[in-house]
Amino acid sequence: MFNVSKKAPAHITIEDQERAKLVQSLSRIMGQLQNIKNEIDCNDACSETFTQLLAARGGINKIATDLVGFGILDCMQNKSKTELQAMIQNIFKVS
Repeated sequence: MFNVSKKAPAHITIEDQERAKLVQSLSRIMGQLQNIKNEIDCNDACSETFTQLLAARGGINKIATDLVGFGILDCMQNKSKTELQAMIQNIFKVS
């Protein structure tokens, strides 16, 4: 069971090297998403588009997992159990 507190959310601290890795991963994902958008805009989507989409999704899941490890849950103390469950389901949704 969750212990929900009404105090202000804490901020997590991420070491510089780890933060740089996260930013690099986010930049890569943004590039993949931009390529996917361009291919769809130009009506040029193909199997590579799907591969890029899966790669971007995998990258997002990795970042979400890393943030949980860095203590992002401490920042969500003021969320209700229902809100937290919905967030987790949305992050790791398979379909």
